[in-house]
Amino acid sequence: MSDRYCIRGCTRQHWATCENLTAAELARKAAAEAAGEKYRAPCPGCAPSICQDGSLICNHCFGRARHLLGEVGDILARIRSEGDPLKSGWNWDRVVIAGSSSEAQGPIGEDAVDATNAVLGACRYFAAGLSELSNDLEAMEWLGPLVLDRHKPDEHGVRERWSIQDAKDRWGVERRDPHAFIYPDDEEPEAAPESTPVREWYDPLLTIKQAAARREVSQRTVQRWVAKELLVPVAKHRDARGAVVLYFPASKIDAVDASLEEKRTRPKPSAATAAEHEKESA
Repeated sequence: MSDRYCIRGCTRQHWATCENLTAAELARKAAAEAAGEKYRAPCPGCAPSICQDGSLICNHCFGRARHLLGEVGDILARIRSEGDPLKSGWNWDRVVIAGSSSEAQGPIGEDAVDATNAVLGACRYFAAGLSELSNDLEAMEWLGPLVLDRHKPDEHGVRERWSIQDAKDRWGVERRDPHAFIYPDDEEPEAAPESTPVREWYDPLLTIKQAAARREVSQRTVQRWVAKELLVPVAKHRDARGAVVLYFPASKIDAVDASLEEKRTRPKPSAATAAEHEKESA
């Protein structure tokens, strides 16, 4: 194991004296988990994260960067669909070779142009592969600005720079629908932006909390569905506090709840019917 610390200054780990590890805090965590509630640790991290072997960054940064670079095609497709919503499929040939089609394209904003150029530039910069570049000091110093960092716009709404994370936050990786009812990273539906990314064919990905709200059941109930493998997550990521967030297609959630509801409401056979079945089986 390397004794180097992540050059991005990550503090995902904890000192032995961290308040998260006190008896009182551990008891509070256990009580929250037993009640099926979301536990929020008071300390997000107080010890520097150790680099993964042969790298200058920690496992968390490496995983995030690899995931974002892997989503570039979908992100670019969503940006492109802003100009022509009927063409959400991304054609990589058009990145390198200009098409000869004379078909008019819809206008897109300056943000979309800047973000597209930034995302393509980041892809070219890390074309050699993240694993091959993770021990290169210059490349890892650019990993934040080009891929991981969030650059806030100024008072005029202009960003100094775009990263892949910025583009994903702005356009998402799915087709946008202004009437989508839930955005996966929002705590409450009313906090969703005007235009929110949803799954293709209007099948959004929901967290356990959102699944419970959608089906009007407790979060503990949804957790039991997951534990019994009735619900299988199709995506997951770590939030700002390092907690793993699972996502499930809304259609699967509806199907599981409907199936269980049918079993609950199915009438039990009478004694006479049961006897007839026994005779037939005999």
